[in-house]
Amino acid sequence: MVPIINTLINAGDLSISAFQKLGAKEFIMNSGYAIASRGFASISEIENLSTSMKNIERINNKLVNSAGKLNKKMLELFVQKPDRMAAHISWLTYYIKSLKAQGFSTEAIDNVDWETHKINTEAADYAQQQVDRQQNVSDASLQGDFFSSRKLGVSLARKIVAPFMNFAINQKSRMYSDVMQITSNLATDEDRSRAKASLAGLAVESATFNALGFGISMLLYASTKSILGGEEESEEDHLRRVRGILKGRATNIASDIFSPFPAVTDQIAVIPALNMILKTLQEGEEKDMFLLFSRSEKEFSEQLGVFGIGLKAASELYEIQSIALTGKYENRYGKEVELDSRAQEIASKVFLTKLLYISGFAPVEVGTMSNYAMREAKKLKVKKSSSDSKYRRTYKY
Repeated sequence: MVPIINTLINAGDLSISAFQKLGAKEFIMNSGYAIASRGFASISEIENLSTSMKNIERINNKLVNSAGKLNKKMLELFVQKPDRMAAHISWLTYYIKSLKAQGFSTEAIDNVDWETHKINTEAADYAQQQVDRQQNVSDASLQGDFFSSRKLGVSLARKIVAPFMNFAINQKSRMYSDVMQITSNLATDEDRSRAKASLAGLAVESATFNALGFGISMLLYASTKSILGGEEESEEDHLRRVRGILKGRATNIASDIFSPFPAVTDQIAVIPALNMILKTLQEGEEKDMFLLFSRSEKEFSEQLGVFGIGLKAASELYEIQSIALTGKYENRYGKEVELDSRAQEIASKVFLTKLLYISGFAPVEVGTMSNYAMREAKKLKVKKSSSDSKYRRTYKY
């Protein structure tokens, strides 16, 4: 529902009261415009992935089918329906804005009977154009050859190089178009004003989204910590964690603004270049500087795009099982790390919740909390005393 904020800034208000009137929703659904099918395409990429995985695995049992149905219901509830409602409210808001621009009085618009109202094509064209531009294209077939093609080669490339990125790329195109409009000598004052409003809407939308993400991350971590119990987080660890979350959010914003194609340009140019600039603006050692997260060292599973999701999930589940059974795991440098019994206890509890999340029986928040719990578990390393050392120092008197 964050795009609603964008509409509020660009349109100047929200026609929520009009949307709630009798016949308004049916008017939108029967408009004959692409907005009527909004929401059905918003989870198409995820459904296509599910279909691909089913074709690869050829699994057909009650457990998998139940998980698939539950996952689809959750996607409809938390992705499809909010996206559709936000788009419908925005469409009607822009429709009414156009009617006002055409000279219709406020009183006439307030008294519209949506059940009998004959669609104004000029207003409907404007509303559809604004929703497609400010949020995402409602008609999947209009998203360009790369994102709409059903050819096997193109589909595979899209899932590996640009998974779930059609919305992000649409926003980048809009942002770059607005910047060019503002700086163009051929643009009118009205064009520049619209472009500035569009950029302001995008900025507020991005800030709201990342602020919500930050708040949710903090809340989920606090909830996980409360469930696990144990020692209170030190102030130093708290600041380090908050700093890490802020760095992650800053990296996302930088990527959204400066990286034309994040899966490619982030790694080879954008993030390294921005980090070089940040280093010149700060003093002290590099480890103490505020830098963006480098994405140059991706694991093999991450390089596979959506096809690597299952591989990464299986790897994480295996690591949790290993910690639960042996109290050991292998870190990113290939070194075996030994953890204490408390870590094993945490891993034993997390294993089931992680499995439920991977299977589709639990929401993404459960997966996030599982990751936080394992991060805490990995801090519980076995403390070796000096007497346990293989080499003992001898002293001569």
